[in-house]
Amino acid sequence: MSKLFVADLQGKEEIESIFSVKIFNTMEGKDGRKYFNIILSDATGDLEARLWQYSEEVEKNISKNSFVKVRGKLNFFQGRKQFILSHIEKVNSSEVNEDDFVMKATQNPEVMHHYGRRNRSSTQNMAGR
Repeated sequence: MSKLFVADLQGKEEIESIFSVKIFNTMEGKDGRKYFNIILSDATGDLEARLWQYSEEVEKNISKNSFVKVRGKLNFFQGRKQFILSHIEKVNSSEVNEDDFVMKATQNPEVMHHYGRRNRSSTQNMAGR
C-alpha cells in the first residue's frame, strides 16, 4: 500500500492509507448513538473523518498522536472534504516514515530568517517610540 497524502485526495474515492491522529473524540448523535469524530493528519494537511460504528475497542486503542491505517470513502459535506471510515486500526510507529507526517516550511529557510530578522527589528523600533 502506497501512502496517499491529504493534499492529493479527491472526492468520491475509496481510500486506504496511514495517517496520524490529530484529534480523536467520541461524540453522541441526535439519536443518542455514539460515533467518532477524528481529524487525520499528514505532512500536507488535515482531513476531517467520521467513524459511525462506535466500538469500545477503538475508543480504548486509538488516541491523539496515534498512527492509524484507515479505509473508507472521501465525500464532500458542506463544501469540505469528509472521510467516512469503514475501518480503523492502530499502526506501530516503527511501521511508518515519520517524515510523511511532519509539516514542512513552504519557504526557503534563508528567506524565513531574513523576514524574521526584519520583523524583529521593526517591532523593536515600535517599542522605542
